This record gives sequence, C-alpha cells and structure tokens, in this order.
Amino acid sequence: MNRIVTVWKLSRDSSVTTPKKDIVLGIAPADRLLGIPAFGTARKRPGLNGYAHGLSVAERGSGQGYWVAARQKHFRWKVRREYESQIRLDSSIQSGFSRRSTWAASSASTAVHGRFISFDVPGAIDTEPTSLSPDGKIVGVYTSSDGHQHGFLLNNGKYQTIDYPGSTETAARWINPSGEIVGEYTDTSGKIHGYILYKGQFVSFDYPSANSTTAFGVGANADIVGPYTTLPFTFHGFLLSKGQFSTMDFPGAMWTLPTMIVGQRIVGGYFDSTFTPHGFLLDHGSFQEISCPGYTNVFLSGLNPRGDMTGGFNSSDGVQHGLLVRNGACISIDFPGAISAYANCADPGGNIVGRYTDSSGKTHGYLRIK
Repeated sequence: MNRIVTVWKLSRDSSVTTPKKDIVLGIAPADRLLGIPAFGTARKRPGLNGYAHGLSVAERGSGQGYWVAARQKHFRWKVRREYESQIRLDSSIQSGFSRRSTWAASSASTAVHGRFISFDVPGAIDTEPTSLSPDGKIVGVYTSSDGHQHGFLLNNGKYQTIDYPGSTETAARWINPSGEIVGEYTDTSGKIHGYILYKGQFVSFDYPSANSTTAFGVGANADIVGPYTTLPFTFHGFLLSKGQFSTMDFPGAMWTLPTMIVGQRIVGGYFDSTFTPHGFLLDHGSFQEISCPGYTNVFLSGLNPRGDMTGGFNSSDGVQHGLLVRNGACISIDFPGAISAYANCADPGGNIVGRYTDSSGKTHGYLRIK
C-alpha cells in the first residue's frame, strides 16, 4: 500500500504573519502528532503531544496522508512545499542487526521521591535540557525571543550559549564525562549537520550521502549515535566510532532513531508501519523492544552506566509522562502541576534532567534530585 508524504518547510519571513495558534499545513487537521523533525528549524520531539516551534510530521488517523504541523506563537513564517513522494508501508527495512526480542517491564509505578527544581535560560521562550554529566553540567536547547534555536551549557549556575559558527539554528544534545558535547546545527541552506564540541573547538560531520545528520548521544569513549535521513524522508540510525560510520535499523521499522550509547549498549526509539513509536535497546548487536504495562508510545532518550534508561511514554488519556526504566520497572517521572513531562537523562547518581509543560503551554527545564 502506498501513501503520499508531503514535506513542507517553514522559514521566518517578515512579510507574512500567521495566527498565534497551532496550525497544520495540509488539507485537514491531523489526528495524531508524531513530533519527528522535518527540515530547517525542526524540533526533535519524540512521542505524541511533543511538538513545539518548528516542524513535525502529522498523520491523519484515517490513513489519508501525512502532513507537517507547526506551533505558532510570536513568529512570522513563509511556507513552501519541499517535495512529495510515496512510501511503501508494506516494505520491510533490512538491518545489519537482525536479532530482536521484546522486553516488558515487570511493573509500572509513579515516582514519589526526589526534589524537583525548575529552571529556564534567561529570556528564553522555552528551555529543554537534554543531558546531565556526572559532575553536574547540563546541556540542552532553548528558543530565544526572536524564535531562533540555540544550544546551552549550564555549569555552576552560569549559562553559556552554544551556536555553531555561521549556523541559523543549533542544538546541544549530550555531554559525556570528558565534557565533549554533541548536537546538530542548520546551515544557511537549511541542511542539518552533526557536530562535536570539545574545549571550544567544533568539528562538523555528516553521514555519507545523507540528507541530514543529527548527533543525539556521545559515550565516554567518544562514540557518537544519532539518526540520519535519506529521501524520501526516512530516518536510519548511525554509530560513528573511531572515524567510521555504521548503520543500524530496527528490524521491520519504518524509522530508527538511536539516542545514547554506553559501551556496547545503545537505546533509542523506532517507528513501526503505523508510525507508532516504541523504545528499543540494542545490546551487543541484539535488538530488544522496551515496553511498559498500561502505557504506549514509549521512546527512550537516555542510558547511564548503571543501565537506567530514560525517556517518555503516554498514559491511556494521551498525556505524556517522563519515564525511568530501572531494575525491570517503568517509573513515571512527573513534574508537580505540569500538563506533560519528559525525562531526557539520568546521571549515575540517579539525578534526572528533562522538560515539562505548564498549564500556559510554556516548556521549562527541570532537575530532579534524588
């Protein structure tokens, strides 16, 4: 069966003003929002209810097609169609890692211990921490008042902006114990590249022949994982180790997005033929699906040396919650009073950073101290 996939691109344009509300670019509103980045100023928002300023893929629940959605607040945009193509949903994706199994948690519970601290980059429209190093450094992404995306480093209470030289958008995704930071940036042509930053020096890299490259995680040994895209708009996983790229695709998945690596273990999320997200663990070459009783749309963003996995999942009412997978149990991490939350990273000591959305719709960062 073929479905039409239309990809749109948004860019700021002072001559066009859109309403200050959510819009969907397509012939009808979308029934589901998948939160996967498209082009240019796209945001990396796995799972439902996770999109914000930028582009996201939207699916009509009726199966009539896919569109790109954008949340509008205080920005001005111009819109153009990038391309239109077909995806065969009955085709399987061949993977170099062919073994797979399903891991299900023994229980799911609500976390009640720990102290939450909310924080925001000064002057930011939204703040999204993505990683926490063992010595307490936090990196992440924020949107400035002009609508531009930047990376940040929070160290000893002081914020430092991270912008790749000459870029239009930059994101910081992970920091390892040595202080190496990885992420992605968008150049002036709209192409997305991966980078690693160490001691003030940026190094850019791209998966060979990829349309875009994003670095989500970096291990203690500087191995890097993330997704790259090929046309027509397909996500594959990559591992960059000692200067060599290798590809990983969850068997049978439409999209595979690895997010973090510790030794020979990699976590992330994949999307099945219905574009439903699932968490995965790739352990010494063998894939396992990670599922949690009573929850759906599991997506994993973090892994620490203890084996703790972090991410998000949806309860039956459609609300997104932060997720901690520890010792065979799925634990919900919810900032008090928030309407949704996500857990990006847990350090070896059990402290967690993530994001939450308040009742006004603003996204803030949090640190949960064990």
